[in-house]
Amino acid sequence: MTWSYGGVRIYVQERTLDWDQLTARLNPLGGGTILHHFGYDERIDKVTAIVVGSTNLASLYAFTSDATDHELVTPYGNADFYLKHMTARQRRGTCQTIDPTQAEDVPVFDVDLELYYDDAAN
Repeated sequence: MTWSYGGVRIYVQERTLDWDQLTARLNPLGGGTILHHFGYDERIDKVTAIVVGSTNLASLYAFTSDATDHELVTPYGNADFYLKHMTARQRRGTCQTIDPTQAEDVPVFDVDLELYYDDAAN
């Protein structure tokens, strides 16, 4: 099964899932550590992928400013995420053979996506 984010085909190389609990450590003058728990952050997915073509890259870039969640489709299930941060690096090369539906001379990019899980939509 193929991966996509917001309908844009991505070729995932690595995926990291991150969970966090909001915990404050307090150290009173009397000694010892007191822990206060204030809840948790929803899951953050960090995806490293290959994107073929400037049009697909521009579509992903637009997701960083549209304030809309988009569906991440994976072989393991689908969920809605906001695109918090994206970094793109163009690969060197003269001919792409990853995506046969696109021209051989389109640029290929390595992208890092930081996706915030949308608990309300899932």
